[in-house]
This record gives sequence, structure tokens and C-alpha cells, in this order.
Amino acid sequence: SMQLNRKNFFNQLTSLVDSDSKILLGFSGGSDSTALLILLCKVLAKENLHAIHINHNLNDYSLKFERFSRKFCSDNNVPLTVIEESRNIITSESDEMWGRRIRYKYFQSLVNDLGFDFIATAHHANDNFETVLMNLDNGCSINGIRGIPERNKNVIRPLLKFKKKDILKYMHQRSINYVDDPSNEDISIKRNFIRKNIMTKIEALDDKYIDKLSLISMEATLAVNKLHSIIKQYIEQRIDIKSDKIILSDFSIKSFSNYQKLILIKHIVGEGNIPWRKHRYESLKNLFHKPKTGSLLRINKNWSILRDRYSWVIYKSFKEEVLERLNGEGNYGFKEFNLSLRKIKYLNNRSNNQTQVIDFETIKNKSLLVRSWKKGDRFSPLGMKGSKKLSDYFIDKKLNNYEKKRQLVLTADDEIIWLCGDRISDKVKITNKTSEILELSYHR
Repeated sequence: SMQLNRKNFFNQLTSLVDSDSKILLGFSGGSDSTALLILLCKVLAKENLHAIHINHNLNDYSLKFERFSRKFCSDNNVPLTVIEESRNIITSESDEMWGRRIRYKYFQSLVNDLGFDFIATAHHANDNFETVLMNLDNGCSINGIRGIPERNKNVIRPLLKFKKKDILKYMHQRSINYVDDPSNEDISIKRNFIRKNIMTKIEALDDKYIDKLSLISMEATLAVNKLHSIIKQYIEQRIDIKSDKIILSDFSIKSFSNYQKLILIKHIVGEGNIPWRKHRYESLKNLFHKPKTGSLLRINKNWSILRDRYSWVIYKSFKEEVLERLNGEGNYGFKEFNLSLRKIKYLNNRSNNQTQVIDFETIKNKSLLVRSWKKGDRFSPLGMKGSKKLSDYFIDKKLNNYEKKRQLVLTADDEIIWLCGDRISDKVKITNKTSEILELSYHR
């Protein structure tokens, strides 16, 4: 464990940022942020430090904190911005979550307004330990063992390696004033419960416990970073990320754990560095657990994942697109497909199913819609009098799951007239009575 003094603090700070960085300090008036303010005053040039205090108006002590912060900053010649905020709309968020979200919102906007480089918060080693314990309690992966990051984009935590008791000792030796927050006593808040009932017992048991955990946190951080870089490398070498359809055969990823598959998929869909909410992890984990052929999950608005027989297919999902009521021709290009309709005079030879001809009269003034097929859809394939379930038609054609999922249909007033790129409906075929021919062509 490190003693908290100017030299050790300076080394920690400069391991994170340059010593001439401009730093905005989140200042509450409690012991931790007051210690951080004093230390930053000692090592930064005057014009490189600015403090921000958020009065959340959550309890009767809010005003006392604000007054203390104003006086303390003016005594120490640190410019201070005070923001008043009160919670009026009640959402499912806890007060703690709400407060945190509000704080970081104001921190970020002020750091931009000032043209400063970093936001510093006063999290310390005990906070880090509490966070890991809470994460473990929530059933975290190795991710959660990393605890609080020392630096995350423009947020830095220069006290993260120091313990609470070292901070209090530092304050006590220099008889520096601060305000105690009584809301920290409320053990109905999970973090306070852990602090009061678990942390105190752990520290009494072994003074080195927190140091040991800090080391494990660092190891976990290194391991996670390493995993991400290996997975990025794997993608660069093996996967065409620009493709609309990426197939991961079971064989190619058989050595991956479920957690590693998760990270791989997050990177493929462009969310490798974005933290996910628990339910997003869970739904993907459930899919891996007992994969049933045909099961499908929409990962985000651009990507879906589908289980095929011996592989995972990750493909660009698309939205239903409506074609306006047609009285003639049109060309409809979307990111995933292109459909054009034009009147033609003569029938020419058709070499593939991408282009079909129909009797224009049969769809005139109807509303056309291109959509994915859905369960229960029926259609009358060309040359057949009755109708047939699409799902049966696909079975007869031996389509695989991926091909099925991609099949679009063109409907006229809700009736399927064409399986795009495949058969037309018997109801729109050309007959000897046809006066106007409409050519449909489609490609993905």
C-alpha cells in the first residue's frame, strides 16, 4: 500500500496524464474530493485546475455541502462552478443512479465549455473493492473484476490506488476540513451495506486485503484488454467485416468459450468497446446455451444472429420498406436490396428469376409493399390453382434457414404477388388478354 503524499500522488497522476493537462475536478466537499483538490493544487499550475460542485438537493445536507465547497474553493483560490439540480420526474432509476448520470452529464459539458482535457473524480481503492464485490454479487464475468477504471476516455481517478484510511490520515495530519455525508449511513443502499458490514470486517481480518484485490483488478484489466486485441486480430485475419453476412462455423470457433464468442460477436457488430446491459449478454448467452436450428436474435438495429445447422450466421437485418401506390414505374433502392418496376412493350428472354413479368392490370392502383415473409403467409405459385403455405414451399425447395430468413415478398394490397427473386403468383401472370406488361427486377 502506498502512503498518500505529494510525491506518490504526482507519480500516479502522471502515469495517467501529462503534468500540464487541464483538469476539471468533481468536488463534493467530502473527505476524498477535498484531499484530491488539495493535492491537485500542489501539483498543477493555477490555470489548469477548475472545480465543479453539483447540488442534487436530495437531502437536507445538500446546502451545507454547497456552502462548504464555495468557501473551501475560494480559500484555496480554485475557480468553482456550482450547478443546482433537483429530481422532479420519478423514473425507475435509483437516486444514486440518477445522481451519477446527472453528475457526469454536467462534468462532460463543462469540460468541453472550458476547453479542458480531463475530468478527475476522487474514487479510491476501497470504492474499487466495493464495486468488485457488488459486481460479483450480480454474477459478473471477468469484466466485473476489473472494478473501476483508472482512466476511461477523459475521466481519470488519480486516487484509485490509495486506501480510504490513507486519505483520512492525510487529511488528519494536515488538519484539513471536510464535510461528512450522513446519507452514507443508509444501509438500505447496497453499497453502504457492503461498506459497513463487509468492508470493515475484511479490513479487520487483513490489512492487505484491499491491496491484494487491487492487484487482481489490474490483472483482470490486462487480461480483458489482451483478449480484445486477440479477437480484433482474429477478425482482421479471418472475417470480412464489410460483408452483409458473416458465417462462423462451429469448427472455426470450437476453441472459443461462450464469453469469448460473445466478445467476438460484439466486435463483429461494431460494439466491441461499448458496455452492454446485463439482459443483452443474457439473451446471447441463452442462444449459445442450447442452440436450436432456426433460432434467431436481433442484436442491434443493424445486425441479427441466426443459428443454422453447423454454424452461426450474423447478418445485416433490414426494416420493412413500403413502396408507394404505383401507377407506373419506379426504382426503389434500399441498403439491402434494389427493386425496379417498368412497363415494357415486348417480352424478351428471361435468363433468371431476378427478373419477372406480370400483367400490369392485376396490380394497378394497389398499394405495394416489400416485406420479409412471416409465419402463416400463403401464396399461389405460378401454374397452381390453389394456394400453398410459404413454409411448405420453402421446404420443397430445400432452402436453408439463412435463405429463408432473407426471402422478401412483394405484396399488392396485402396479397403476395412475387417471392422476390423467385416465383410470381399465378394471379398476376401474363395471359393472352394482357395489354400492358410490367417487368419486375430485383437484386440484393
